[in-house]
Amino acid sequence: MQASEPATAPASARRLAVARRVAAVYAEVPQVAAVLCAGSTARGQADRWSDLELAVVWTAPPTETQRRAALAAAGGRDAQLWPRDEAWRLWEDAWWDGGPAGHGLLLEVEHTLVADVEALLDALLRPDPQPALLGLADALVNGVPLAGDRRLAAWRARLTPYPRPVAAAAVRRHGQIDHFWRWQMYAERGDGLQLQAHFADVAGRVVQVACALSGVWWPGTKRLPQTAAGLTLAPAGLADRLRRVPHLAPAPAAAALTALVEESFDLVAAHLPEVDTERLRAIFRFARRPW
Repeated sequence: MQASEPATAPASARRLAVARRVAAVYAEVPQVAAVLCAGSTARGQADRWSDLELAVVWTAPPTETQRRAALAAAGGRDAQLWPRDEAWRLWEDAWWDGGPAGHGLLLEVEHTLVADVEALLDALLRPDPQPALLGLADALVNGVPLAGDRRLAAWRARLTPYPRPVAAAAVRRHGQIDHFWRWQMYAERGDGLQLQAHFADVAGRVVQVACALSGVWWPGTKRLPQTAAGLTLAPAGLADRLRRVPHLAPAPAAAALTALVEESFDLVAAHLPEVDTERLRAIFRFARRPW
């Protein structure tokens, strides 16, 4: 058990209490169809640095006046409101509870429409395994419903169990690891920042593949070892092996990641044979010689 874990449950519980209080305010608005708590709080993994993530689903586009009135009624301070992001069909608010900016709890509230959730789920199940769509599925399946339980249950039913075509598409996309050979270039140049970013990307892809194999919706790049620890189809000891990688010299770190990638492809070949693992292996193993 990690040293930080004893503080996790109380931190999540404190944030969930705030989420329930705030959700009650939003639920009073007639156009609000559902409110959901997502992220580390919903998963019981929050610590003292964690923000609180809420999703508010509307039947009609929320006005800025409605958004400001709700956060004011909830006691929000130092709010920032952004216009609608047409690509991801949402409005975002950030505000603070229990203190001014930097001193209270930061709430990140995403507003979207019922029709937009339906359209994004249609895209995901087409399938389109973009990380943001996988993250939406994680929020809907693993989030804590705070209002509109019946509607949220219908969306969860579309996502449970994890559809095999989505799993295969996720592996094809996120299991394609290009230019792994570059770790040698970064190491020789003394570019430690690029090297660590390169290794972190590969580690994230290994966990994404294991999530797809295990039927677990991708929760994002934070807490990769914790995510890995709960997966049923993954390289043996994945979480502990990932924790060791940042402490290794470049060559041993590359060797450790190579073993994880190859073992992941072995699992894909056994459990998702419709994925062309030989193609994925060829891309991963490609090496450029210096000249």
